[in-house]
Amino acid sequence: MNSKCKSIVPKTVARLQRRQPPKVHDRGNAGAPTDALVATLTADQRAALVAIASGQSFSEAARTAGISRQTLYEWRQSSPTFVAALNAWQSDARASAQNRLVGLTDLAVDAVSQSIQKGDVRIAWDLLRKLGLLSPTPPGPSDPAEIEEEAFAAKTKRESNRVAIQGLAATTAIAKNFV
Repeated sequence: MNSKCKSIVPKTVARLQRRQPPKVHDRGNAGAPTDALVATLTADQRAALVAIASGQSFSEAARTAGISRQTLYEWRQSSPTFVAALNAWQSDARASAQNRLVGLTDLAVDAVSQSIQKGDVRIAWDLLRKLGLLSPTPPGPSDPAEIEEEAFAAKTKRESNRVAIQGLAATTAIAKNFV
């Protein structure tokens, strides 16, 4: 367990002992704040959720919460509130990790640049391949009439799709009136 988790765990354990839900920020999940969702969990469910959020396996989380693995499994299968709270936490964790990675983008670009400048051919080759620069793309037509035909065909297809979607929407609306 890393030092950040070690510092968070005592705080969350103390909060659970006071029967308060852990602080989890709202991401707009079904319009209900995540804190309110977590507040509806039992103390054992909150303890399991906090243990999972601190990096424990499901088996370890069950032991920490003082429940059996089977109980935790049953909550994951048949307790919509527990599943929703777990999903909300996972979504928060994923968003947090993604934001941290975006923050490292400049450092990553600098590292790739330095590696290429030092002659790391593998990184240079991988970068060119991932950017699609190694796959030859055929040039477009050089005849203006052909370009106009392609543009007209693309416009016709878009218009046809728009009309089809409008027809589907109208059919759906009519069907709703009969139900």
